[in-house]
Amino acid sequence: PAADGTLRHTMRTAAVEALAALGTPEAKRAAVAFARSSVADPRVRAAAVRALAKCDAADAVPVLREVVARAPGAAGERSYAVRSAAVDALAELGAKEALADVRPMLSEPSPAESVSVAALRFVARFGDASDLPAAKARCALGIADRARPAAVDAGAELAKRAEGEARTGAESFLIALVEDPEERTALAAAAALADLKCQAALPRLRAMAEHDRDPARRRRAREWVAKAEGKPAAG
Repeated sequence: PAADGTLRHTMRTAAVEALAALGTPEAKRAAVAFARSSVADPRVRAAAVRALAKCDAADAVPVLREVVARAPGAAGERSYAVRSAAVDALAELGAKEALADVRPMLSEPSPAESVSVAALRFVARFGDASDLPAAKARCALGIADRARPAAVDAGAELAKRAEGEARTGAESFLIALVEDPEERTALAAAAALADLKCQAALPRLRAMAEHDRDPARRRRAREWVAKAEGKPAAG
């Protein structure tokens, strides 16, 4: 049914998902073959790409890398949903070797920043301190407010693997973001600093815990302070 272009996309997508769920060698080979085939509907292609996460990495990763790797101006996969699904599938398969393919996607425009957010998740898991500038760039005002916290989280994960000036620079950047005018980004930065146990952030987190006008934020800030100090969360 998945290959039948006359059927509704919902039926074809369900067929792809059912095929992937079987988990047999034959089903995995069929899922890879279908992902390699020409499918016009991007919703079905996205399902096919997601199914590859349940296949053997040796077979699935080359297909997924073909989806994400695209030179500027070259032909290739144009669906944002398919491209972001491919990045997530690569991450699920632990395909660190695709890092060079995914890095350019950090700045790829897409609705709701779906592609760059998927790339941020991937880079946060497999990248290193050299990716901090790209993560910081995605924190900028003007980026979709639902996407900026993903960049904050990625920056924090990368900071854990950084040393010296790279680490302190990342922490200083996050401290400044606590004052961001967009609440989601500001709170994500505060939570990230607590996770990093950043001692330089404690004065700002304590001030929030004591003086913020919102009782819920005061309560959360107390938890962040305790976490940064390595103590059990205060009641």
